[in-house]
Amino acid sequence: MGATIRTFIGLRIAATDALRSVSADLGRMGRAVKITPADKFHLTLKFLGDTRRSQFDDIAAALRKASSSVSRHAIEIVGLGAFPKSARPAVVWAGVRPAGEIERLAAILDRLLEPLGFVPETRPYHPHLTLARVKGDAAGLEEVIEANRETPYGSATAAVAELFQSELTPGGSRYTSLATAELGPGG
Repeated sequence: MGATIRTFIGLRIAATDALRSVSADLGRMGRAVKITPADKFHLTLKFLGDTRRSQFDDIAAALRKASSSVSRHAIEIVGLGAFPKSARPAVVWAGVRPAGEIERLAAILDRLLEPLGFVPETRPYHPHLTLARVKGDAAGLEEVIEANRETPYGSATAAVAELFQSELTPGGSRYTSLATAELGPGG
């Protein structure tokens, strides 16, 4: 293993039956659509990229501090969307509501990690669960996304933030938890 590893901070989210169902439907849309396995569903809070092992303790401390200042809470998984847009999607995602506490956690992490050399995000934060990646044309995918913009996919609890190692393999990404921090008591 090299001097750095690819990392991100996220909230692991348990797959609901409705998410598993829509994910399976997306998987039947053809070879251009590669679904995210349900056991890898997460909300990315901060992509760190190449990270030195010597930074892990400081990152874990920032993770604990940020997580303790945000309450664990229920979230609703609602609607499909796409990046960059539904007409030519590269990523199909499910949205999350309410997003306020998750957005606040992402902002606190940005602030705490900046002194460690991690550049704050300049784009607006949009919490989402990546359901599939798309390479090429997937006939009918835009219609599926548009028809499900407000479809409810169940609820989950945002309770534990994690520092993950992300290894890119021919079979897809492999995530390993390196540190965890529980969110504060529910409000």
